[in-house]
Amino acid sequence: SKSLRAWLLGVLIVIAVNFWVGTHLATFVNSSALDECFVLERRIAAYPDKQAVKVVVFGNSHALAGLRPPLIARALALPPNAVFSFALPGGPPQEMRLLAERYLSQFPNARMALCSIDEPFLVNSNDYRMRYWTRGDLFERTRYATSRPGFDERLGLLLSCFVPIADFVTPIQEFLAADPRWVLHNILRRPVPSSYRRALLNLKFPWGLSPPWDCLSAPDLRRLAVRAHRRQEFRECATGFMANEAHTPQGLESLEALAQTVNRHRCQFVLVGIPYPLQLSKAIQKRHALANRDYENRVASFLKAQHQREIPAPPPWENFDYYDTDHLNPQGAKLLAEWVRRHLDKNELAAIGVATKTRGPRSR
Repeated sequence: SKSLRAWLLGVLIVIAVNFWVGTHLATFVNSSALDECFVLERRIAAYPDKQAVKVVVFGNSHALAGLRPPLIARALALPPNAVFSFALPGGPPQEMRLLAERYLSQFPNARMALCSIDEPFLVNSNDYRMRYWTRGDLFERTRYATSRPGFDERLGLLLSCFVPIADFVTPIQEFLAADPRWVLHNILRRPVPSSYRRALLNLKFPWGLSPPWDCLSAPDLRRLAVRAHRRQEFRECATGFMANEAHTPQGLESLEALAQTVNRHRCQFVLVGIPYPLQLSKAIQKRHALANRDYENRVASFLKAQHQREIPAPPPWENFDYYDTDHLNPQGAKLLAEWVRRHLDKNELAAIGVATKTRGPRSR
C-alpha cells in the first residue's frame, strides 16, 4: 500500500541520514551527546520528591563519577533522595549555569551546591565549550551551527537537533582494533535505543545521570584499567588537560556566573577539588609544570578575589580508585564523599539539616 511504502521510505531516509552523519562527521558525533541532556531532563521531570533535595551537584564527568549522590547522601547522613546531580560529561560552567537557571527552582529546599573544579572543567577552547553548552538549547545550537565555516559540520550540527544520531564509525574501528569493550557502550549512549532510556528512567532513585562505566562488566572494567593505566595514557591525558590553559580566565568568569545563579536560589556554592591518580599528577608536573603553575595561580587569585568556598582536592590517590586515567570508581567516589563531609563546617552542615558532631579523619 501507499502508506506502507511511505513509512518504509521514511525509515530508509532516517537510516541514510544517520549513516551519513556517522561516517562523515564522526568527530562531531562523539562530542554532541544530545541524548545525555535528554536523559537528564527526563530524570528531573520524573524525580519522585523534589522537596526532599537538600544538595545538588554540578560539574563534568569527573563530578559525575566522583560526586555520586547516593554516596554523598550516605556520608552526610541524609536520605538517599536528598542529593541530585546535574553533572554531564564534558559539561563546562556555561552549561551548568544554563541547567541551574532552567531547573534549580524545581528543587526549592536545596541549600547547597557542590561543584567540581579542575582543569577539564575550566581549561577548554571556546569551540569545545560552545559544542557542549549549546547541546542543551535548541536556539543556541542553531545559532552556533550557522556560524561554522564547514558545510558538513554546519549541516551535522543542525541535523543533531532533529535527527537521532548513531555513531557507526567508532564502534567498528574499535572492534576491528580487537578492543570491542566500548562497542555496546558507544551504541547505547546514542539517542536511538528507547529501551536504554527507559531503563535509566526506571531506577529507584533517579538522581541524575549514571556514570557510563557502571554499565560495563567486571572483566571489561579490568581490561579498561589495564589499558588506561599505561604510562603513555597518563601522558596523553595530562597534555589534553593542559593544552588550553590560556582559556582559564574565561572558564573562571563562567564559573563566577554559575555561582551567582546558584546563590540567587539561596544555595551556598561550594567548590570541590577532584583528586587525580598519582601517575597523572606526576605527568602534569613533569611535562606541563609551567602551565599547571599558571593555572593554579589563576584559580587561587580567583578564589581569593571572589571569596569562593573551596574544599581542596585531596592528595593524589592510587590507580585502583579509578576506572581509567582520571575518573573515580565507586571505591574512590566513596572516599571523596567522606573527604567532603570532613571539610564541611558546622554552619554548612546545619543549612542542609545535618546534625554536627566531631569526626576524626578516616584512614585509608
